[in-house]
Amino acid sequence: MGAPDDGPHSNPSCKTAFPATGDPPRGNRLPHAIRIIGAIPRRGTHLLRQSRASSDRTRAARRRLAKMHALHQYIPSTRRLRICRHCRLSNEALSETLTEEMDMATISNFRDALMAANDSEIQADTSLGKKLRLSEAGGISIDYAPFEHIETRARIVIVGITPGVQQARNALSEARRALLAGQSDAEAAKAAKVFASFSGPMRSNLVAMLDHVGVNALLGIMSTAELWSQRADLVHFTSALRYPVYVGGKNYSGNPSMRTTPHLISMIEKYLAEEAMTLPGALWVPLGPAATEGVNWVVQRGLLRQDRVLLGLPHPSGANAERISYFLQRKSRDELSAKTSPDKIDAARERIRSKIASMRLN
Repeated sequence: MGAPDDGPHSNPSCKTAFPATGDPPRGNRLPHAIRIIGAIPRRGTHLLRQSRASSDRTRAARRRLAKMHALHQYIPSTRRLRICRHCRLSNEALSETLTEEMDMATISNFRDALMAANDSEIQADTSLGKKLRLSEAGGISIDYAPFEHIETRARIVIVGITPGVQQARNALSEARRALLAGQSDAEAAKAAKVFASFSGPMRSNLVAMLDHVGVNALLGIMSTAELWSQRADLVHFTSALRYPVYVGGKNYSGNPSMRTTPHLISMIEKYLAEEAMTLPGALWVPLGPAATEGVNWVVQRGLLRQDRVLLGLPHPSGANAERISYFLQRKSRDELSAKTSPDKIDAARERIRSKIASMRLN
């Protein structure tokens, strides 16, 4: 058997990832022994059945690899990969974790519906009469809005829980405007995402906190406000759940848990995992417990290093105004209500500052 090579795989369902360049780690002693990523789908198994060597070390390594889990949809289209042509995984063993509709979640597939709508229709119903509906089950609905663009040069990734209805309105309206102005689908998707991400008072709160702990200096800019304007190339805005999720018609706020709800965990597996693999060297900033839950999921599966994740920043929502004011040291301890824990916020602020001071971004 020869070494793994680029090009079509004899089994197109297998997407086992090799490093983009270089040979597999020497310690594995396997020509196709690689760092397998993530966790196997519940209904799929992946066994490495062949190896050149026959030493005890090789057999032990092969047994370890056979027990490791691989989630085959983790492979991002933005990275050149080498494919294992030795895999004997049958097509029947793999099952898709997302619906066919969710796989079609790109602006190109919804361009006609978006162009045919007007702003008042978008403001009234972001699903456009369910024309943008991706899936609906158990009281949970997922709609399309143009949030698929990935800024591959980003040095910071800001992660929310899921786009809310107002963000969806803003993104759809901006995408429609860009398309009518003659921009390409890709250009419209990018413009819509930057325009709509963390808009309103939430943005000013977020900028103030990021600047307060030194993220602007880490990025080499005057203020993180530039991430929404002339330095949008430095940031990737995303959500644990990429597309707008509604529960009972209202914005999803973390209940039911995204990690135990099939439609929701599928979005993390398909989209957030792809983004983690595309931007492993960036600084990841999850906002709030639910966003942190999603980011921790990819960390636990080895797709992102824990030292790349900045934890402890208060959520920039206006409902969190008191905690934000204390974090920014605009309010004293004596002015705080009983619901705010100053010691916890102080510890988080100092931990974040220390981490930022010692960090270097790729």
